[in-house]
Amino acid sequence: MRDSKDNFADKIFYKFDPDETEPQKDHINMMLPYLSSRVYMKNNSSEDRPVVVTYKRLHDWKRENKVYYDSNNQKMKYVDITDSVSYNIFIVRRTKKNKKEFRNIAFLLFINKQKPAKAGGKSNFEACFELNTTPVINIEDIALVRLSEKSIHTYSDGRVTDFGICGRIDFSYTFMYNPAFRFDENIYGSSKTQFNDST
Repeated sequence: MRDSKDNFADKIFYKFDPDETEPQKDHINMMLPYLSSRVYMKNNSSEDRPVVVTYKRLHDWKRENKVYYDSNNQKMKYVDITDSVSYNIFIVRRTKKNKKEFRNIAFLLFINKQKPAKAGGKSNFEACFELNTTPVINIEDIALVRLSEKSIHTYSDGRVTDFGICGRIDFSYTFMYNPAFRFDENIYGSSKTQFNDST
C-alpha cells in the first residue's frame, strides 16, 4: 500500500525480467485538500516488453473530484476518466528512442475542484485506487506464437486451420543453418484501440 501525503508528483517504476509474468499490484490512498492537484507518473523501465496498467477506482465518484489520464504521446492530451470504474493504460517498453521522447511514461492527474467547506463540511478529495500492471509479450522478439492446436481459424478462401501469429524472425540465423529455407514476405499494418468501461 502506498500513502501519498505531501508530494505533488509521485513515481511508480515497472521493471519486469524477461521470464517474469506475475502482475505488480499497487494500492494507493491519498488525500487532496480543496483546490489542489496531484500527479502519479508511471514509468516502464522494462527493456524487452510493454505493460498494461489497469486503473481501478475505489473511491466514490464526485463531479468536483477529477481524474485524468495522459499517455505522453508527444503532446500532453489528458483524457477524463473520472467516472470510469476501471481504465486500461498501455505503456511501451523502454528503448533509447522511447526514453528520449518520454514514450515509456504515462500520467494520472487528480484534481480537487471543491471550494473551502463551511463549518462541519468536508472539502477533501480522498482518492483510493488500485494499479494492476501486467507485462505483455513483445511479439517482435518471437518467431511464432500458436494460440491453439485446434482448427479454429477460418480463412476467406474457406480453409480452416489452427491459429498462429508470426513475430520477427532472425533470417540471417535461419539461413545460416538451413540454406534451403524459403519464405514469402507479407507486409501487414496494424492499429490499436482500447475500450474502457464507464459508469
